[in-house]
Amino acid sequence: MAPDYIIIGAGSSGLVVANRLSANPKTTVPMIEPGPDERNNPNVTDPFNRGQNANTPIDWAYDSVPQSQLANRTVEFTAGRLVGGTSIINGMMYIRAAVTEINGWERLGATGWNWNSLWPYYTDIERFVNPIPEQIALLTGSFYSALASTWEALNVQKCADANGGKVRGFTVRPMMIDRDSTRRESAATAFYYPVAGRPNLRLVRGTALNLVWNEGSVGAKEVATSVRYLDGEGNVQEALLNPAGEAIISAGALATPAILEASGVGSRARLTKLGVHVRIDLPGVGENLQDQPDLTLSYKPKTPTPGSFTPYAALVTAEDIFGDKTDTIAKSTEAKLPAWAQTVASASGHVGPSAIESIFRHQHELIFKKKVALAEITMTSSDQIASEYWTLLPFSRGSVHLRSFDANEAHKVDIDPRLFQIDYDMRSFIAISRLTQKFWRTGPAAELVVGKHDLDDDELPSDATDEQWDSYARNKIVPNCHVLGTAAMMSRELGGAVDERLVVYGTENVRVVDASVIPLQVTGHLVATIYAVAARAADIILGLTSKTA
Repeated sequence: MAPDYIIIGAGSSGLVVANRLSANPKTTVPMIEPGPDERNNPNVTDPFNRGQNANTPIDWAYDSVPQSQLANRTVEFTAGRLVGGTSIINGMMYIRAAVTEINGWERLGATGWNWNSLWPYYTDIERFVNPIPEQIALLTGSFYSALASTWEALNVQKCADANGGKVRGFTVRPMMIDRDSTRRESAATAFYYPVAGRPNLRLVRGTALNLVWNEGSVGAKEVATSVRYLDGEGNVQEALLNPAGEAIISAGALATPAILEASGVGSRARLTKLGVHVRIDLPGVGENLQDQPDLTLSYKPKTPTPGSFTPYAALVTAEDIFGDKTDTIAKSTEAKLPAWAQTVASASGHVGPSAIESIFRHQHELIFKKKVALAEITMTSSDQIASEYWTLLPFSRGSVHLRSFDANEAHKVDIDPRLFQIDYDMRSFIAISRLTQKFWRTGPAAELVVGKHDLDDDELPSDATDEQWDSYARNKIVPNCHVLGTAAMMSRELGGAVDERLVVYGTENVRVVDASVIPLQVTGHLVATIYAVAARAADIILGLTSKTA
């Protein structure tokens, strides 16, 4: 019997949706997933081994095209290639987005998506467990006190609850770890393993190729009838859908666009050049890619603390970073928005500059009027003391598209993140870098370190100029791997690919449910919002009345 839903991808989003849809025993839900079930892999289960998974068979390890803004380097994107997706190899931090960011989705065309409609899904999928005394010590120990006092000296106050919608200040970041067993928690442990025995829920090992369309739907909205995929032996298979069924693509922001394009959904000009038969001219597919430039400064600790978790971070605003220059920078950058929009529109070509400018004006308002956090700066202590930091709301926009097309081969993609495409992104990154450096030179945090861990004074002296910081960043930064927006839930006029029901424009029964649909970068940590979006998406698919706060 043909299934009611076919879910492409058993990752962070797909497993949430599969769990909810298969709760009805009369509903059949297969998931097509290329990666293995690694529930007993110690590099997956042990949080201290999280750094051992990069460039292994469970990491897609996507390479970008050479980046002219990054000294012509290619950069690598980590993404989970296993059941549970990236949730099972990420850094395990869990912070929700800011109220004003989520409310802004409606302004971009996602009617009904706001903080009040998403908040119940944030909380519904969570299980918060009270900390044990050893964990409470994270709020009382000498390292915490030194960090908090130093940030206070820099006019950055404590944030008592970073998950309450006001994501600003110094905080202890909640982590997705089981309190008692200290094992990693993930989409797999929360939403799949407990229900894997459901007879109506099936995991199919395979790599999705494309959707097959009902040829009788010409002139109307396209209707998917099946999904073609490569099985574990590399043979092409076809999974048929129930005539009233739906295909749900949850392959992730770097893979979902390729599946749509291989199905004939994307830019007509691009698909025609690749030799793909165009079913829906939807140029926003694969565009609007946003990620966050990421850099780490490391120091030698006076007292090493190997094997410890210190999940501290400061989420800082434009005022924290630019100080008394903030208003001047706000005015000068606002004047540049039309030029930035032209730069992005010229590079992407999916919409005109006026549409991009509209999005940029909203983003500028979030940064300078709503005062959302502009950067996250972490502070960790182990064999070395380090601050990894990244900008949260860059204006640069990239893309991901099919490199070539072979109907019977796994897709290869060109990922072009275009980090630092907009000059302001570098200017703000340098300012954030200086603030991070200043933090470790300010007491009492300065008393915890005895010097830089990496001897790079030739590249980055203590009194580095803007030009030296610029060169250093272009040669050292990596992507934060918080990629989103490549099949955005925005109006079609702004370059969106799905509507507020997450249905792909021009289709009747195809939805996207993953980070691709999130239209604009968020503060906090992406996985928290991905889970909430997926949970609300399940209710929308089931026709249930959405919860409200």
